[in-house]
Amino acid sequence: MKQLLLMRHGMTDHPMGTSDRERVLTDEGIKQAEKQGDYIKSHFEVDYIACSSAIRTRQTLENLHLPTDIEAVFLDNLYLPSKKNLEEIITCELPDTAHTALIVTHFPGVLDFAHYYGHNIHSFPEASIATFQLNKLHWADFEKANVNFGRFIGA
Repeated sequence: MKQLLLMRHGMTDHPMGTSDRERVLTDEGIKQAEKQGDYIKSHFEVDYIACSSAIRTRQTLENLHLPTDIEAVFLDNLYLPSKKNLEEIITCELPDTAHTALIVTHFPGVLDFAHYYGHNIHSFPEASIATFQLNKLHWADFEKANVNFGRFIGA
C-alpha cells in the first residue's frame, strides 16, 4: 500500500515588486508549517518528498522540520499544477521505492485534486494536508478506482 500526503504551502506575503514564484511565508505561515510538521512526524513515516520549486513551498518544506535524510526533489511542474499535472507527477515521478510520499504544492490544484479524490472537500486553506491511500504496489497504478481518501488536516 502507498500513502500520499498532499500539502498546500503556508500563508504568504506578496510585497510590491515580488514575482509570484518569489513570494515568501509570513510568520503565521512558518508557524502553520511547524505545526503540520509536528503532525506529520507523529502520524506518518514520509520517505519521499516532491516540492514545487517556488520559494513559499520550499520554505514550507523547510519549516516542517522533517528528517534531512528523506529524498526530496524540487519540480517546476509542481508550480500551480492542475489536477491532471498532479496525477502525472504521481504516476510518472514518484519512485516505487517510496511508500509514503509528501507533495508540497499550490492552490487551486490541491483543491481540485482533493475534491476529485476526496469527494466532499470544498476548501483547502494554507498549510492544509489531504491524505490518500493507494491499494497498489506501484504509483503508476494511481487512478480513482484504487484510491481511498484518508483524512483532511487543516492548519
